[in-house]
Amino acid sequence: MRKLVQDGTAVVVLSQRADAFLNNAGTWLVLAGGTVAAAGSPAEIVAAGALELAGVVCPRPHTGLRPPAGAGHESGVDGPPALELRDVSFTYRGTQGRGWFRAQPGPPADPVPVLHGLSLAVSAGEILAVAGPNGAGKSTLLRHLNGLLQPTAGSVLVRGRNIGGQPAGRVSADVGLLFQQPRDQLFERTVEREVRFGLERGQPAADQAVQQALAAVGLEHLAGRHPAELPASQQRLLALATVLARRPSVLALDEPTVSLDGHGLAALDRVVRSTTAEGTAVVLVTHDLDYARSIAHRLVRLDAGRLLAAD
Repeated sequence: MRKLVQDGTAVVVLSQRADAFLNNAGTWLVLAGGTVAAAGSPAEIVAAGALELAGVVCPRPHTGLRPPAGAGHESGVDGPPALELRDVSFTYRGTQGRGWFRAQPGPPADPVPVLHGLSLAVSAGEILAVAGPNGAGKSTLLRHLNGLLQPTAGSVLVRGRNIGGQPAGRVSADVGLLFQQPRDQLFERTVEREVRFGLERGQPAADQAVQQALAAVGLEHLAGRHPAELPASQQRLLALATVLARRPSVLALDEPTVSLDGHGLAALDRVVRSTTAEGTAVVLVTHDLDYARSIAHRLVRLDAGRLLAAD
């Protein structure tokens, strides 16, 4: 970028994140609600606190992996792990072959395994982060946790119970899955109806669950809005609320920080920390290692379908 500027090229960078390289800019404009909320040099904007007020994502401190305040994974919860994988392997077959059918002479090649003998356990109140490159099998792994995919070999246990062969709808009462693309799980006409879907209509307990879930993500004031009218950050939080309303014992979050602004990240932090303090286990897949290291108790790496020690 400096070379472009030296050559006389004007450079405009649009970003929701205040990454370090943007400190080289001559001027920052902070937009909020469609208007310029602040303008000035990077130092002036930071000193005024304008980034946080507008919801710009700021770099997180590198504190290293450690239990967040109030987390309950060491609280001595009796019983089996909240979630356990025992030697889980998986291969896409048939029409789900993920591209292994090829227009070449002769028979198609054998499908390539996506997961290879994965074994791990997550305790109640623990936050496990799973990192790895694209195509490593991270999303495939998460879909095994609530039965959307069934292992080719091995088993998945939720609170000591093997979920093999059970419908995903039944498992979802215990394992809430936040998809990587929020619109894949949003389909109702209002925010309130979206969170209520699947709960017993007209029951006081359901009403309370909806209200608490929306309040947890800061969307209670938008209950009557259509989900499609929300910005990307609020759509992701709404998808999270639909999962929270069912009070699962395991939360599986696929790239939960994508599209979130600073306010959305703060809401996500509150949800993860408060639910784990109550004993919920959280497994989050993410490319955002700064976020993972700021909130997780453990970080593992998945590469080519195999679990490796974290970097």
